[in-house]
Amino acid sequence: HDQILIQRLDLAQNTLQLRCALPEQNPEYRHGYGDDEPESVLSDGLSKLPRSRRALCFDVLQAVVEGTPTNGDSSNAPIQQLSSFATLCATCLHGESDPRCLTQLLKLLHEVQNRLYIYFSSSPSDFPTVALFDAVAPYYPLQFTPPPNDTFGITQEGLQTALFNIFAFSKYDQPADTDSMLNLTVGIILERLGATTEEERPDVCDQLEALHDLDKLLFPTKCLLLSPSNVQELSDTLFQTHSQGAQGVVAGSTDGNHRLLADQTRTLVSNFAVAVEVNDNLWKIFVGDRLQQHAPVLSTSPQSWKGRSTTAYLACLAASGGPRTLQASLQACIPKLMDVFKSISSVEFDEEKISAASLALAAFFSSFEVAFKRGEKAGISFHPHPLEPFSKNVLLPLTTLIGGTGSDLVRKDAITAFCALILVTPSNIFDQEEERIIIDMLLSLVQIVDPIIMSDESDELKLVAAKTLGSVIGNSEPTCTVASVIRDSESVRQEIKSTILPRMISSLTHEGAITSKRFDTLALARASEAEKTVASSVVEALIAVLDEALKQGKKDNARQIGSILSIVLKNGGGNAKEAFFASSISPAAIVDVICGSYTKENLPEKVLRVGMSFLALPTSMEENEQFEKLVDFGHEIIGYILPA
Repeated sequence: HDQILIQRLDLAQNTLQLRCALPEQNPEYRHGYGDDEPESVLSDGLSKLPRSRRALCFDVLQAVVEGTPTNGDSSNAPIQQLSSFATLCATCLHGESDPRCLTQLLKLLHEVQNRLYIYFSSSPSDFPTVALFDAVAPYYPLQFTPPPNDTFGITQEGLQTALFNIFAFSKYDQPADTDSMLNLTVGIILERLGATTEEERPDVCDQLEALHDLDKLLFPTKCLLLSPSNVQELSDTLFQTHSQGAQGVVAGSTDGNHRLLADQTRTLVSNFAVAVEVNDNLWKIFVGDRLQQHAPVLSTSPQSWKGRSTTAYLACLAASGGPRTLQASLQACIPKLMDVFKSISSVEFDEEKISAASLALAAFFSSFEVAFKRGEKAGISFHPHPLEPFSKNVLLPLTTLIGGTGSDLVRKDAITAFCALILVTPSNIFDQEEERIIIDMLLSLVQIVDPIIMSDESDELKLVAAKTLGSVIGNSEPTCTVASVIRDSESVRQEIKSTILPRMISSLTHEGAITSKRFDTLALARASEAEKTVASSVVEALIAVLDEALKQGKKDNARQIGSILSIVLKNGGGNAKEAFFASSISPAAIVDVICGSYTKENLPEKVLRVGMSFLALPTSMEENEQFEKLVDFGHEIIGYILPA
């Protein structure tokens, strides 16, 4: 078998040499893409031949590859001849520009990778990987537009797939081998993604495509095959790319691509971080060194553009779902942020810096929730609780800022951090006194959004307080798997269930609470979206009050309640809509009340009967105006409940 294989390889190479030396004698092959070479051309190589002759040469190589047994014996294989043949096939691609031949060769090279693997399985380093890469690398990134009236069916997507099949073939790759196909390919993708100077900065759309290629190449199984040097370059380039995307967002980019670039970079960073947790060296390069290098900026200047961008990047590391990365991220970053809060005891502190530190804390607490849910899906448990060393120390500074005399900026960002903290911290970390502090803080937020009290706080502060109350009320039922003081503390949960929620529903339907801006409505709509039982309580109460107001003819009150119900139905998600149709007072009953003024008994004496319906003929201008107002009112109320 080995002798036959050697003869086939020699025959193919001799055939190519002979065909390259013959003049063109098949003009019928000349058609399609551009002009062919003159008919009587002696070849100095394949690149000098017309397309038709090149295609015939590639057919010869394809026949040899397809005829190579896939069950050969690697111990006695003619490795040198096979390696030379693979190199010859790769050399054929040099300078090829015709899309038909390019498609043919890319498929041929991928078949060479597949078919010859069995012979190199015991010595994969002998396969000419670098030769194949050098041949295909100039075609990345591949740009191709089919000519008008193309009949060959060659597309850019097809060429890209054929090219990437070669890049993604990793059977010959060994871990940490810098000359493996994977490492070589990652290198050119990172060149496309990164930029060494401001002038060389690549197009954002091009960077998004490069991120997609990286994701397709590395996941789910190939991250550990990267060399340490490539992991270092990957870490540096992703950090730089994320900064560029974040900077574009701050600068006011309107096309959305910069935000997408930052988001997709963080996603790739998070996925790669958890993938390399099992390799100490790669994890240290990608996660440990990055934390050590950039965490200090969180204590020195979290309010700067660099500080905010760094916060987002390091928080996405924490959100990866890997317990090692989460623990390291929290231990490196939260103490740095806590250092910032030491200044709040002074008479004058840097409000912008304190505000940025609060938002950064919120980002890391939220990242823990994401990491917990990811880890739960993967069967990973977090013990001891990663937030145990930090939550107690964070609570008091945040509540001090919220209840203090600082600016709205400081207070609303502290509320955001407080919300993130209590949503992810279990009750066993807090003592009874701290739970009382949490309850009192929630009650103070209720007062801020209460339309009866009508506090003089700014709308921005009321909005943040409403969002916090909505999240807390909606997540207070023990249906979520993330342990939280608002769920597993009986005293806190009971206070929410028996005091805060009823009080807010009462103010929602109170006749004296008719104001133009209702932040309590936003809070309860948000809570309804998160929890069915809350949606049922809120919608049931609103429908009952609406029904009563309609029956008593209180039009202004009915309009107000109808508009509130409409907001809840629009923003309360599927839970609110389900609660609307499951209410003890059906939607049809509401319509019947609205239409009560149109019943036979209420019609004027002069009525024209038409079949089963009645046509009311107003007898005066005053009666006509009354009917018009009645119809308009009915349309208005029905319009409020249409979102369901």
